[in-house]
Amino acid sequence: MQQQSEKFSINLKNTSLFTVLETLQKRTDYRFFYDRKAAKKFRIEQLKLANITLNEILDYLKDNYPIAFQLQQHEVTVQIEHPEIASIKQELLGKTKEKVKDLNSGNRSSTLDEVSIHSTVLNGSIEGFYKNQKLRTAMSNGISAAQTQGSPYHDAALLLKRISGLQLLNNKFAIIRGLGDRYNNFELNGATLPSSEPNQRNFSFDLIPSFLIDYIIVIKTGQADQTSEFTGGLVQIMTKDIPGENFTSLGIETGMNSRTTGKSFISLGRSAKNYLGFGDTRVEKPYGMSFSEYDILQPQLDNPQNIKQRQQAASFLSTIPNNWMMHRYIAEPIRNYQLQFGRTIPLGTKRMGLIASVNYRNEQDADQHDQYYPTIQDYKGTDYSFTSTWGSSLNLAYVASQNKVSFKNTYKRSFNDLLYGFNGRDILNNAEVNNYTNTVIISQLYQSTLSGEHTFGLNGLEFKWQGSLSHLDREQPFKIMDRRKTGNPNQPEEYYDYYFNDRQASLGSLYYSDLKERLYSWSASLQVPLRLFNMQQKIKAGYLGTYRKAVFDANLYRIKTLPQASGNLVNFSGFAYNEVYNQTNFANSMLYLYPISGSGKDVSGNLSGLGYSGFQQLNTWYGMIDLQFPNGFRLNSGMRSELNNQQVSSYNPAMKTDAMTRLNKWDWLPSMNLVYALNSKVNIRGAWYKTVARPDLRELSYFDYFDPLLMRSISGSHLKGTAVYNYDLRYEYYPGAGEILSASLFYKKFQNPIELQLLASTGKPAYRYLNLKEAEDVGLEIEFRKSATFVASNYIFFKQLYFSGSLTWLKGRVQLDQSMDSTGTNHKRDRPLYGQSPYIINSGLEYTGKKFGLNLFYNRYGKRIIYAASSMSENEYESPRDMADLQFSCKLFKQKRAELKVNVINLLNQTLFTYKNQYGPAQSAYTERSPSIQDAPGVSYQLTEGQADPKGSNYNSAYDVVTGRKRSGTTCSIHLSYRL
Repeated sequence: MQQQSEKFSINLKNTSLFTVLETLQKRTDYRFFYDRKAAKKFRIEQLKLANITLNEILDYLKDNYPIAFQLQQHEVTVQIEHPEIASIKQELLGKTKEKVKDLNSGNRSSTLDEVSIHSTVLNGSIEGFYKNQKLRTAMSNGISAAQTQGSPYHDAALLLKRISGLQLLNNKFAIIRGLGDRYNNFELNGATLPSSEPNQRNFSFDLIPSFLIDYIIVIKTGQADQTSEFTGGLVQIMTKDIPGENFTSLGIETGMNSRTTGKSFISLGRSAKNYLGFGDTRVEKPYGMSFSEYDILQPQLDNPQNIKQRQQAASFLSTIPNNWMMHRYIAEPIRNYQLQFGRTIPLGTKRMGLIASVNYRNEQDADQHDQYYPTIQDYKGTDYSFTSTWGSSLNLAYVASQNKVSFKNTYKRSFNDLLYGFNGRDILNNAEVNNYTNTVIISQLYQSTLSGEHTFGLNGLEFKWQGSLSHLDREQPFKIMDRRKTGNPNQPEEYYDYYFNDRQASLGSLYYSDLKERLYSWSASLQVPLRLFNMQQKIKAGYLGTYRKAVFDANLYRIKTLPQASGNLVNFSGFAYNEVYNQTNFANSMLYLYPISGSGKDVSGNLSGLGYSGFQQLNTWYGMIDLQFPNGFRLNSGMRSELNNQQVSSYNPAMKTDAMTRLNKWDWLPSMNLVYALNSKVNIRGAWYKTVARPDLRELSYFDYFDPLLMRSISGSHLKGTAVYNYDLRYEYYPGAGEILSASLFYKKFQNPIELQLLASTGKPAYRYLNLKEAEDVGLEIEFRKSATFVASNYIFFKQLYFSGSLTWLKGRVQLDQSMDSTGTNHKRDRPLYGQSPYIINSGLEYTGKKFGLNLFYNRYGKRIIYAASSMSENEYESPRDMADLQFSCKLFKQKRAELKVNVINLLNQTLFTYKNQYGPAQSAYTERSPSIQDAPGVSYQLTEGQADPKGSNYNSAYDVVTGRKRSGTTCSIHLSYRL
């Protein structure tokens, strides 16, 4: 067999493309996939080439005929135009070559016979990915299959850092063009993903292992056949279905973290089940009665004479797992195992593909986590995180001539046990503390998608359909153990007191929650080709229906003491914490559980729990046209109509009653994307479109969520949906294969944007989702990817070396609703929406040789508001920091079936800190919590001379207080894979 780099000769006359491809397949070790019917009709008068490589002969065919090729491993996929279109192009070829170049560039829609090729193949290599991006009418960025395979990252979240305009929040949530939460949307294999979080609309991308991913596309402009619920971007993740060749691949990885591995690690215990991603008896709910039954019983427990009721409650509470004692372990190395299996089964002119995979990972981290809130608390602590995840996928596809049916299934299970051990000063309660919070999250995600693509006739009438379901289950038990010193000098050093007589969750509590979310969708579309201006045009219409249901059960209890027969409360002062918090004291009616809300309100009269239940039903109809014009213009325009119905039921702790929230609205959403192909390498794009950002079910509820790590409560309210008007302009230049230089301008106008706002309080901070009146964003994006051939074009080293980078700059402003602004008469704020950074920088250096590879990635983003407020000095910012990741790879053995990768994540290991524009305790010139920035324009009071920070809202140690510090260490790992 001939290899790709070896040379041979070919001489064929008056033949078909079918014969040519069969000849090449016999003389090389490559398998060719193409539409045989179309290839037999495609005539080639003469093909006479001598001493030429396979790459060169494919380039010759591509340059002289309307054919496209995609090489991936040992597979060549062929893209053939219909004979009618091909004959028109060949006629034009004789008249003017320049005209043909224009037809083959961005102003030509993809009218190719793509049934057996499909976009997944085109997106495999970097070159094919950029070609697809160029032909797409919507503006987009992304990562090809080749880039996902060559990255050092083990999950989808970390992969997203490589895409222009993207950054991560908490290493798992995507922020696109500075917009997070509800302003983005996420799809897996074409189906919308459910929210993975109970207290916000977002998806945790660390749930998806990177090795399952084929490619990622981020759509940044709206189009009628796409969901309208995004403004920053629509993240589309696709998994593999038909492999290029049969394979079985094994992978094993181990690694260490500089702060954790081999060092002391604290937890409340672990079992073999935890390593497998499952909970055990330590995290089970108490049994014997339901929480609702207990809540009916609870008001009767204060009276010692109610012996029977106390016995019933004690029997129930005695089943609370007795796992309060902290255990010390030695942190173990990272473990990661992968198995992939792929087969292509030829069935005559048809074929079937199968890809199955399973992945397991265990990781233990001990991250610095310090918290300071002026006049409230000052804690130093460590997050001890034990995480086991495993995932699997099974994808099937059947291709027959002009039909393709795919069945894709993805499953992911995760067990995360996080113990936050902290000590320091509770300033609000005037005590020294030495406590912990323990949060366990057990989640599983299953998604299944069945889809079909069918093309009819020579004109290419295209019908697509899809049905999908997504199931997300998330259990979250947590407990907070509280012990404190009163400062009495007569007490021993290890003498602690325990407070049980209030309703503060942070002073000792138990919490159990269970989120079940189900998302079903079904869609169908019909695309009709027609000829106009002697060019191929398209008309498309379709329908999409989705039904989402979420049930969130939550029960939060303050741990309190019960009066004894004497009428006195038990005094636990001086006892060790495990002698206080245990099954015995619950069983003996010394301790009991008192129901509260996240903000500490008394909810003992509520029998329906503290969660919410609701549904969203969305019916969508759309129509669009895709028109090409002889002068190089291409217009995609359409209208999308969405009927949205949302209903949420939850308990309102302020009113002490159940509340129902309903939203029912019909939205009309126009879109227009205009592309001008200046020449075969340059596109100029413009877009105008309207999108929406609807409140999440959780945000519409009055549910009061207490975050045990932040020590803060978060609640929802009756919200309006957000309408967003978007304008984009972009210049794209594709200088060579796999290269790009682009510059974009964008402007966004928000009506009724939703923001998480700090509520005015002198006590512990509480937050609520609220509507602002309006907001605006104006931004610039620059992206490039260029080979190093400008250094020396004749050396293969420089052909395999690429530089890449992107810069996003953003300027925003908001206007508060008058009802939520008590600072003055001017409700405008010169700041962006919360979560937005003024700039995002991503850059990389990639070398891919025959044997060795090197990837170096760098990220930086500007300060961003993580919690907003009406007063500018109460905004809490996350500071900028530099991040870098490195990977070295080497192919082993003669046939290069094995590959060794050495990964270094978080190479710079900089501290992430948060701050407020307020004076802290170390700045004696002004009282603590005094503003170092004007709270709002037009307020009646002004800062004194020298009080204002000359850096404005940027961090200045002399004027601003640090509210938190986190540091996670550098992770080094070695990954070995072998392909059978």
